[in-house]
Amino acid sequence: MVSSARRVSRRQVLELGAGAVVVGVLGVEVAQHVMGAGAPAPTSDSTHAASGRVLRVDGDVVEVQTFLSSWRRSATIAGFPESVSPRVGDHVTLTDLVDGHEMAALPVCRWVAGVPKLLADQTISVGGQRLVASPALVEAGQRKTAVTACILDSSLGTCQVLAVRG
Repeated sequence: MVSSARRVSRRQVLELGAGAVVVGVLGVEVAQHVMGAGAPAPTSDSTHAASGRVLRVDGDVVEVQTFLSSWRRSATIAGFPESVSPRVGDHVTLTDLVDGHEMAALPVCRWVAGVPKLLADQTISVGGQRLVASPALVEAGQRKTAVTACILDSSLGTCQVLAVRG
């Protein structure tokens, strides 16, 4: 799913995800981390990052409406694990600071912790958050082992799992 032009590693996205979401500038922080110390600073005449909700998915391209305005833009997804594609309703950050992308859509993620519990509808609950079932969570739930999961923020009732620790 990640474009071959310039790969944004899962580690780069996940390391910044939790803190960046809290301050609401995930796109700028991730983009600067991806680009390194030489990343251009945002300017008043250019929008370098804006978070929003996915409206449409077509392969590796998503259409996103930003949260703070009615601005809509298409972007190529970047920084997603190969097993995860954004769905309509998932949250991403649009940025023009990723090499090889006119506009990139990076995952907006956060961490949840707890012992996974399989629910009747085949979703899994971790720390009170309903998640799409993943093999790592099912296995941890069967062993009754606590995990920390990085999840893709979403407007949907269930969130997708980007990574599992523990």
